[in-house]
Amino acid sequence: MEDERTKTNIDEYFTAANRYRDKHLPNREVYKAECKALSIKPNSRVLRSLSMTPAKYDMVILDLSGNLCPQLFQFMVLLVLNTEINRIHVKDNGLTNEAVEHLVALLLRLQLPNLEYLDFSSNLDLSLGAGGALVELVTQSKTVLSIRMGGTNIPIHQIRRIHTCTESNYFAKTVPKEDFLRIQAAFHAMDTDHSGAVDLQEMTKYELQQLQEEYGGKLKKELGTGSATYKRMMEKMHARRVRQAKQLFARIDLDGNKMVTFIEYLHMHFPGLSSDEVQRVIDKWTQEDSIVGDTPTNGGVQEEAALLNVEEIARVFDLYDKNKDGYITLQELTDGIGASGLD
Repeated sequence: MEDERTKTNIDEYFTAANRYRDKHLPNREVYKAECKALSIKPNSRVLRSLSMTPAKYDMVILDLSGNLCPQLFQFMVLLVLNTEINRIHVKDNGLTNEAVEHLVALLLRLQLPNLEYLDFSSNLDLSLGAGGALVELVTQSKTVLSIRMGGTNIPIHQIRRIHTCTESNYFAKTVPKEDFLRIQAAFHAMDTDHSGAVDLQEMTKYELQQLQEEYGGKLKKELGTGSATYKRMMEKMHARRVRQAKQLFARIDLDGNKMVTFIEYLHMHFPGLSSDEVQRVIDKWTQEDSIVGDTPTNGGVQEEAALLNVEEIARVFDLYDKNKDGYITLQELTDGIGASGLD
C-alpha cells in the first residue's frame, strides 16, 4: 500500500511530530499549525475539542464526524503524537478513497496499540480503493475490532471480508485461540464417555489425575513411595481436591441438571461473556479448525453466494466497469481486484 510518495509524506509527519513535541505544543496548536501549512482554515468545532495543555498527548477519541474534512491530512500529525487513540470517527466527511488509503498507510506504520473502532459511514465517495485499504488494515492490525461502513459504496465482498477480520480480532482478544484449545482439551479429557457433558464423577476423576501429575511424582521422588509422610500429604491433598471439584462443579452447573456442558465450562473461565457470546466463540474457533487452509466448506460458499443479491452484484459490476460500456475488460478486472485487496 505504501508507495514512495506516501512513504515520504508519512516520514514528514513523524518529523513534524518530533518538532512539535520538542516545543511542547498542545494538540490545538499542533492542529492550527498543520492547517496553516496546508492553507486550510481550522474547523472551529475541532479546535474546541482539542486540548490546550502543553505536551499533553493523551487524546483517546478523534471525532471529526460531519466536519467536512475530506482529505484528513491536517490530522495526521495528531495521530502520530497521540498514540493512545482508541476511536476514530470520520462519519459524513465527504472522504475520498485517497484520504482513506493515506490514513490507513499511516495507521499501519503506527500500529496504535489501543485502536479498536473506526467509523467511515455516510461517506458516499468511498468505494473499491477505500475498501481495499481497510481490508489491509484489519488484516494487519489485530487490535481493530469494529469498522462502520454504512452509507458508503465500498463493495459488499470487501465489507464482508472486513467484518470477518474484525470478528476474528474480537474473538482473539476476548478468548485467544490457544486458551480456547487448552480449555477444550481439558473438557474432552474429563468427558470420558464422550457424551458432550461432564458429571461430578468425571470432573473429580480428572482433578485427581491432575493432582497426581502435578505433585505425585515430585513427592515420591523427595519422600519415597512408602513414606508415611508421603501417604499423609497425598491423602490430605486428595481430600482437598475432591472438595474443590464438588465446589467447582456446583458453581459451573448453572441449570442444576447435574451435568456440565462445554458452554458452561467455557463460561466459567470467561464469566464476562454472555451465553450468546460464549456460543459464538465456540462456533468461531470450531469452524476455523474445520476449514482446510483458507478454503471454506461448500456450505460456506453457498451461503456467501446466497447473500449476494442482484443489486449488490450490479453495484460491484459498475465499480469494475470503469468506462461504463457494459463490459469488464481483463485490465478493468485486474485493476479492480488489485484495488479491492483480494488475494
